[in-house]
Amino acid sequence: MFRWRGIQYNLGTRYYCQRDGTKNCTCKSCHNARLMSQAVQDEIDRDKFKIGEFFPEHTEAQHISILNNNIIFNDFMKDYVENGAFQYSTRKNYRSMVKLMSSHFKSMLITEITRAHVKHYRDWLVRYKTSNKTINNRLGLLSSVFKDAVD
Repeated sequence: MFRWRGIQYNLGTRYYCQRDGTKNCTCKSCHNARLMSQAVQDEIDRDKFKIGEFFPEHTEAQHISILNNNIIFNDFMKDYVENGAFQYSTRKNYRSMVKLMSSHFKSMLITEITRAHVKHYRDWLVRYKTSNKTINNRLGLLSSVFKDAVD
């Protein structure tokens, strides 16, 4: 996770812990991830960072579209789920939630979604007799996505 040009990024890397995943883990993947994180921060500090050099699947154009608030909610949400640091089972559950939420929010810009839209979504879930636990899980994911979008 790093902050660049006012946006907090939580992009996945190809490094996955081979042991316990703790902060002080000494496995090769954790060591490489820390080296990469330090290299990213060094480039940001020198104002020479180019996102595509470290994360080829992410482009400067994507960053600019976020800055200009021209990002579609469904795209942002899918990116959040696919590139976040989640366990396999969490990511799998989030993917199924994204499919269901995508039909509700369709192609709205993330900046267009208001509390009223979220309340309407919650009411829609209640109307279709969705359990309270499921409603809370979906609203929790929405909350996390919006928090990430604001950071």
